[in-house]
Amino acid sequence: MATGAITPFTVIDYLMTNDGKYETLGNGDKKKNFFVVNRRLSINYPMHADILQHIRINPVAVLDFWHSYLPSKHKTKPGWLFIAGEKKAKETEAKKQKISKDAIVNFAKFFNYDIKSVNDALEFFGDDMVAEIKEYERYAV
Repeated sequence: MATGAITPFTVIDYLMTNDGKYETLGNGDKKKNFFVVNRRLSINYPMHADILQHIRINPVAVLDFWHSYLPSKHKTKPGWLFIAGEKKAKETEAKKQKISKDAIVNFAKFFNYDIKSVNDALEFFGDDMVAEIKEYERYAV
């Protein structure tokens, strides 16, 4: 059995290599992480994942298939598997901190937006939204 908490991302790392780590996973860990792993792999292999998501399919056998298939297709962990993690969240928070809460509130009131919409725009559009609020501040004074 593998030691420590086994997350879907750990299982994906083990699937991508032939270094023996996958064999240390127990069937319970494979079953527990099957859905998320299959969902992540559907990004690049939608037809394979669709076939392998049948309700009565054996999840351990599906992960065994992925383990036999993926190392032959990829030498290293492919870029399409990477997701925005903690670093992305910290960057978003840092962008928000460039602008005072008062500026956000004034901007929202002026354009009749709710605060949540402005915060969402800051999260999704980042630098463009920061520039727009700063431009508003420059001309609003």
